[in-house]
Amino acid sequence: RVLAEIHLQTRLWTQKVGSETRIDRYNTPGQYTAFVRTFDGLLARMKQRMELVVGKYKQGVVALKRAEAGVETMRAELVVMKEPLMKAKEACDQLLDQVNSDSLAVEAKQKAIKEEEESAEAIADMNKQIRDDCDVDLRSALPHLEAAKQAINSLNSNDITFVKTMKNPHPDVRLVMAGVCILLGEDPKLFYNSRMQKVDEDSWENSRRVLNDMHFLQRCRSLDADNIPNPTIELIRARFVTMPEFTSESITNISSAAASLCKWVIAVEGYDSNLRIVRPKQEKL
Repeated sequence: RVLAEIHLQTRLWTQKVGSETRIDRYNTPGQYTAFVRTFDGLLARMKQRMELVVGKYKQGVVALKRAEAGVETMRAELVVMKEPLMKAKEACDQLLDQVNSDSLAVEAKQKAIKEEEESAEAIADMNKQIRDDCDVDLRSALPHLEAAKQAINSLNSNDITFVKTMKNPHPDVRLVMAGVCILLGEDPKLFYNSRMQKVDEDSWENSRRVLNDMHFLQRCRSLDADNIPNPTIELIRARFVTMPEFTSESITNISSAAASLCKWVIAVEGYDSNLRIVRPKQEKL
């Protein structure tokens, strides 16, 4: 029917064109057959093209179905994994909170450590300053100790014999020997009258008793100048070395031995005075 309709319409158009152009036109069976073959080839190509499109469509449908199946599978897996994932997320959040908390604690600890380091450095600097001060004060004290050694080492047994044979020595000699005996640890009451605040008139016999000790000079040399009792050194400082007459220069003309002993007492007191400046600083170290 389609071909018949096409053949009929072709004849009509041929007649119309012939009447308009006044040229006769004819549709031969060969032309019709060629047309049919052309139409058949065109139809075959269109059919082939349509089959290709349909094939692609079918492939797309299959791919979509597979994708849909995959999506359903993934949805099911997500449903199954949702709870573990939520728990993992909560654990991760808790871990992050703990890390943040630990970080703050670490920062606080680091700050405290830094402050302690700065404090330790400040203390170390202060200790170094105190140590340097102690060294300076000790260097100031050592000359007194050396002077005491030189003064006592300048004496011999003959010098001591000369002093102890004095029966009525000069008051300045009595004063010096009273100071020496008190420094050596003898009872101050035997040499110094605290009520009268002067050397006792009867102290010379006690001084001679100390001088008669054959180890007298050794006692002086081995005196522990670092640990003289406070009452002893305070008495020496207040009532002996501060007296105008208690100088080696004023006693030299009376007795060179007594003058050396005077130097010894003064040097020991001077060493103790410097030592008392150093000790509080040493206790801070």
